[in-house]
Amino acid sequence: MTSIEQIETLRRKRAAFDMRQTGMSYRLIAEHFGVHTMTAHNWIREVTQMVLPVDTVEELRIMDVDKIDADEYRTNQMLEWLMQDAQRRVDAGEVVNTGQLATDINKHQQHLQALRKERAKLLGLEKPIKILHEHELTQPYDKQMEDLVAQLAGGSGLLSNPDEVLDVD
Repeated sequence: MTSIEQIETLRRKRAAFDMRQTGMSYRLIAEHFGVHTMTAHNWIREVTQMVLPVDTVEELRIMDVDKIDADEYRTNQMLEWLMQDAQRRVDAGEVVNTGQLATDINKHQQHLQALRKERAKLLGLEKPIKILHEHELTQPYDKQMEDLVAQLAGGSGLLSNPDEVLDVD
């Protein structure tokens, strides 16, 4: 990569960072630059690490989590309102479009799922963890199987000569 290309790449990364600072989503930033969403995310993370001290990054993470919490609260309120409104209409003898109600509920539930996934990413909850243990997991019959395999493999008379053909009448 030439130095001109490197400068252009850095300029695009910084612009992506600035767009994110204004609240634009990773998806929209990626569309703007014609790159994959993960690429936009990586660019912004790179610039964030270069530009902001760790304390500021943590503050931004907390702010983002607070926004997600507020959005989740509003979405839950909307779901509750939808259900109460449907019940009110049923009680009043009105016709309720159950298909539309189901669509609206599904839309809000999907939004909740996306919010929770984003929160997990911000908090690092989606990362796998490595658990070190010193216990050997064996089943009670493992020793018996090992003994049988040892007998079959060699030595105690059970098929000790695999070329030997047994005549069974």
